[in-house]
Amino acid sequence: MSFSELAAQEEGKPLRGGSSDFYANADEAFFGQNIFSYVGDEVHGMLTIAFCESRWCTTFYNPLYAILYLVLYVLTIPGALLHWALLSCIPVRKLEQPEVRELRSQGMYTAIGIAVISLPFAAIGLFLGDDVMVLINEVALAVNCAIIVTNLIGLKVVADELPISVRTFAVGAWVIVLFLIGLALVDTYAYLTFSWLTVITYVFRLLEIFVYSVIAFQCIQLWDLYSDRGDEQQGTDLAYAVALGTLYVGVVVGFVVAIAISAENAWRILYW
Repeated sequence: MSFSELAAQEEGKPLRGGSSDFYANADEAFFGQNIFSYVGDEVHGMLTIAFCESRWCTTFYNPLYAILYLVLYVLTIPGALLHWALLSCIPVRKLEQPEVRELRSQGMYTAIGIAVISLPFAAIGLFLGDDVMVLINEVALAVNCAIIVTNLIGLKVVADELPISVRTFAVGAWVIVLFLIGLALVDTYAYLTFSWLTVITYVFRLLEIFVYSVIAFQCIQLWDLYSDRGDEQQGTDLAYAVALGTLYVGVVVGFVVAIAISAENAWRILYW
C-alpha cells in the first residue's frame, strides 16, 4: 500500500471508482502466490477457525484435518480458478479489508467450486435414473447455475463496495443456510443404520452447511461496512441488488420444487 493510499484510508476517504488504479492485478489479488498455493493457505485458514485455532489439530498428522483439507481444497480450487479467469471483469480491490478477503477466499470460492463440480454430475443425471431423478437433476442444474452467478455478483459488489447489494447477498446466504439445515433434518432416521454410504452422505450434508454458514457469518461483518459510502453508484447498486434477489428467489423455488418432487433426494440439487 502506498503512502497516499494509507493517508486516504486514515482520513476516511473512500477509494472507489472505475479506474484500474483501485483494483488489484492477479499477482496482488492472490498475494504474489500461484493460485494453487493461495487456495492451500486459505483452506488451512478455514480449518484453523473450524478447529478453534488449535495448532495440535491443524496438522496433517491429524487424519480428520487431512481428510477435510483434501476435500475442501478440491471443492475450493474450481471457484478460485473461475474468479482468476474473470478477474478483469470481476476485480479485487487493492485495499481489500481482511473480512472481505476471508469471505472471498474462504467462502465464495468454495461455494462456487461446489456448484461447478456439481454441474457435470447433474447434466449426466439427465440421462440416467428414473423420472424423479431426472427432475431433481434439472432443478440441480438451475440452482447450481444460480449459485455460481450469485457468488460472482457477490464478488463484484463487494469489490465495488455497494452496500444494498452486499446486504442482499448476506440475506440470501442465510436463507440458503436455513434451507440446508432443513434438508439435513429430512430423512434423518435413515442414517441410524451407520452404513458407510449413509455416513459419507451425511458428512457431505454437514460440509455444505459448514461452507454456507461460513459465508453467512462472514457477511454479518460486512453489513454496515459500506453504509457510509455515497450514492453516486446507487443505480448500479439497486440493479445488482434486484439481480441478486431474483436469483435467490430462483434458488428458493428450486429448493421447494425439489422437496415437493422427492424430500429424500432434495439435497442432491447442491451436490452429486
